[in-house]
Amino acid sequence: MIRLLFITILISQIVSQGMFVDSKDSRSIYSLNSEFSSVVEVLDDGNEVEETYYSLGLSSVLKSKNQYEVNFYKHQDSKFLEAGYTYYIKPEFYLNMNFGISYKYAFENDNNSRNEQYLSKLSIYGNNKNSSNKKSLKYFPFFTYEYIYKNNAYNYDIYKIGLSVLFNDIGIEPSYSFISKGVNKITLKIYLWEFGY
Repeated sequence: MIRLLFITILISQIVSQGMFVDSKDSRSIYSLNSEFSSVVEVLDDGNEVEETYYSLGLSSVLKSKNQYEVNFYKHQDSKFLEAGYTYYIKPEFYLNMNFGISYKYAFENDNNSRNEQYLSKLSIYGNNKNSSNKKSLKYFPFFTYEYIYKNNAYNYDIYKIGLSVLFNDIGIEPSYSFISKGVNKITLKIYLWEFGY
């Protein structure tokens, strides 16, 4: 447990949103987040199966473009630990981008099977280049494509749309994800962040 805590602090230093940071801001940002998700699958017979889960995470954004994060997920029958990295591309344009990779491993699994997954993502989000950075309310619509390779056996795509809103130091991020025909996910992420020096 001490080793896990040390790795968390070393990699993450206390998930934040690098999209809110101006590209010229060199301060470090630390944040704590919580995510609540509901995955709904419509079966062939018309019945719906729903799985809800939550996560807690820590992250830091360094030099406005490098985000490191560690997340803990609690599903109904398993617990996961995820480590991830995201890089932000912020040109002087109306759209910005980020891409990232992550690794998720089940350290507790009720069906005793090996469960791990690799994720790569690419996001496009709005750029408030004409707005003042001193405003207390900031918001960005975003679109994300995720490619997930799971259990060294199969893979799938996720298309996500959402809106990330930051008011002072509190953020909220609702999103909708299309996974496949009849399978979708609704997520609500809440995060608190703090600037370092």
